[in-house]
Amino acid sequence: MLFRDSSHALEKSHATEKQLILYSPIKQSKRLLSFWLRRLISGWSIAKKINYGYSLAIGIGALGTIIGLLVGDYCQKQAEWQLWITDKQQHLIMELKNAMLEVRAHPQRLLTVLGDSIWFNYEIAKFYEDLNQIEKILIEIENFIDKYPNYLAVMPESLSKY
Repeated sequence: MLFRDSSHALEKSHATEKQLILYSPIKQSKRLLSFWLRRLISGWSIAKKINYGYSLAIGIGALGTIIGLLVGDYCQKQAEWQLWITDKQQHLIMELKNAMLEVRAHPQRLLTVLGDSIWFNYEIAKFYEDLNQIEKILIEIENFIDKYPNYLAVMPESLSKY
């Protein structure tokens, strides 16, 4: 008697699990959709079914094309943005490099104009002007780094080496 009741309870629990699986919300919605779709389509002629099938295929193709174009446009804009950021950073670094080369050349120029006070004063003024230019470029680079910290092609730590 004990075994009989336990097997009956086991069968009952399996039946309950099957009912839960059979009546899950997803399966119910699939069955309902399938039922209404079959009921709707059953009255159509074969020509109407073919027309709607072609229309559905063309609609899916057009929708896929539009979504593909939108995703492609978004990716292209992201790539253009990254190109602009990289180009701007390269431009700033090249300006800094050129200004540094100008400052390095001043001692040689000062030696050539040592006897002429007008040219000597001009070279000194030019030297200070180039130093001011370097300071402006460094400030511009710092502002750029602060504004776009996640988009840098060259990390700020590597710039401090130079």
